Amino acid sequence: MRNGNDLKPTKIEKMNIGNCAKAAAAVGAAVLLATCGGAEDRSAMEAIVESVRLDHVPDRRDDVFEITVTGEGETPVVNGVTSVANAKTDLLRKIREIAPAAIDSVIVLPDAATGDKTFGVVNVSVADARMRPSYAAEMGTQLLLGAPMEVIQHDGWWRIRSAEGYVAWMAASSFVRMTREEFNAWTAAPKIVLARLWSKAMIAANSPWALALPPPNGKDFGWSGPGWPGKWLKCATRNSPAGAVCPGSRSLPAWLDKLGKISAKGFFKPCN
Repeated sequence: MRNGNDLKPTKIEKMNIGNCAKAAAAVGAAVLLATCGGAEDRSAMEAIVESVRLDHVPDRRDDVFEITVTGEGETPVVNGVTSVANAKTDLLRKIREIAPAAIDSVIVLPDAATGDKTFGVVNVSVADARMRPSYAAEMGTQLLLGAPMEVIQHDGWWRIRSAEGYVAWMAASSFVRMTREEFNAWTAAPKIVLARLWSKAMIAANSPWALALPPPNGKDFGWSGPGWPGKWLKCATRNSPAGAVCPGSRSLPAWLDKLGKISAKGFFKPCN
């Protein structure tokens, strides 16, 4: 303990106070100065992380900013993921004003580790997208059968971005992953929709031989070739081969027009 004649701050205390002043300037919060000193550099960096998050990703449903600062001493490690490249740049600049040797371990989404299948299409009636990769997690949004998405991260579940811009986690069983080429081919193909609760895929129109096609919830969303006269359409689904025909199916554009909905051309767009 120092005596009354030795109350000047030490060199280390001066350095910490200086670092906290920089943090206060970075986040525009003068109150940090009142709490900084000693081991408070970590608190100052955490405050910077939160400030940058609020600046760039105020709503976690729209983008990803999951970053923490770990480690001790002059080389803290900035860990995590973000979908906003500018947020990472801004954060590292401000952190390095306090700790110039801070280590960058932040991944910018989409993560290259997801591979080349970076697109997807919902293959169930309604797909739940959650805020964490767990069935018990808060619901982020829901996507309907045939809805397109971008696949940006894998961690047991798949983190996706919907066409509306929502970011959430989805179980692999709720959608089909595709490459860009596969997605564009699927988008360009004529669509059909099953207009019954249950149907069969037939080898040929009016054929007595049936292939399995049990979509009690409309789970199969295929694409068609040339249509047969009447109610028969050539189809291919995940449960039946190309060349089958589906009774009870309708051309998707005609079906949407009858319902007064948006056109299929406007809903299914190729990805550049």
